[in-house]
Amino acid sequence: MKQNRNKSEVHESLALYASTHDSYNLDTYLHHLKTNIRNLLSQVLRYNGYTTLSIPGSILTFIPKILDLRAGDIAALLNISRSKYYREIEVEKLDTHTIDKLSSLLKIYDKGIDVFEGDKDDFNTWLHTKNTNMGHVKPIKLMETEQGRNAVSSSLARIEHGLYG
Repeated sequence: MKQNRNKSEVHESLALYASTHDSYNLDTYLHHLKTNIRNLLSQVLRYNGYTTLSIPGSILTFIPKILDLRAGDIAALLNISRSKYYREIEVEKLDTHTIDKLSSLLKIYDKGIDVFEGDKDDFNTWLHTKNTNMGHVKPIKLMETEQGRNAVSSSLARIEHGLYG
């Protein structure tokens, strides 16, 4: 019964989010979601690896809309198959590895939107454009591995400090 209630809350929150999709950073997006869903996403965003989180798989319902990516793209970034992604939506609790990858992904998006001064479209364009400073690879493609996510984070830090554009 609890799982059905969570799914209903997720769908209601997603509808609310879709009707207010005019914001620029993840904090603002999270503000538009119902409190329990917002708190879960905030926990994932603040995850540091030292704590154990209990995050329902239904939270994955929001990720494609928040990040402007398809479910298959999110699955690739989480290093799981698309079918596993959809199965994970149904689980009561995400495993630690998925939470860790999801946290890393959300942190990169949060930082990227901030670095691009709130312009989510510019950030997404940058993510999907081959970057000479990263071996002529699209940053979004690099984000499929831990080392790649670290490279993208480092690149965003350099952009933030004006070391290259």
